[in-house]
Amino acid sequence: MKKITLVLILGLLLVSGVKVNAVVAGKDLKEEAKTIKTEVKEKMKENRQEKLGRLAGNLINKLVKSLNNIEGLLVQVKDRLAKMEAAGKDITIAKAKVPAAESAITAAKIAIENLTNDLPSVITASSTPKALRDASKTAIGKASQEVKKAHQAVVEVIRSVKPGKVKSVTATSTATSTD
Repeated sequence: MKKITLVLILGLLLVSGVKVNAVVAGKDLKEEAKTIKTEVKEKMKENRQEKLGRLAGNLINKLVKSLNNIEGLLVQVKDRLAKMEAAGKDITIAKAKVPAAESAITAAKIAIENLTNDLPSVITASSTPKALRDASKTAIGKASQEVKKAHQAVVEVIRSVKPGKVKSVTATSTATSTD
């Protein structure tokens, strides 16, 4: 049974990449198995943290790209609003929604910056895989929600400019005369 356990542990070590020195004769096999097991667990924890760090970095990059696209869209909408105002359209409702969209974008930028700063400490502080997954999921979820709110604010500005909602300022009223 001891030989089978040792063979299984050595097999795990080969799979995980941990290097093992030859078992010295006279050492207790149980102690050797415990040390090997702790080394394997430590290596697996490091691999898990490294993988999550890469995944979180990719996700942060996606959030930044999304936020940049949303910000570019708001710039285009502002340009369109300026052209519509020059053409004599009433865009007061849309102009009133632009500051809210800008503040939502700023809040999303702050959330992403906080995520970038806090995520390494979240990853290293977690001891179990479940705690690591839950902590990183909540941290990333907060930033993701802020980006969604920024997108929704820009969508509201765009909806207020859609045809049919914007009326011309130079519209004249027809007066009827009774002669």
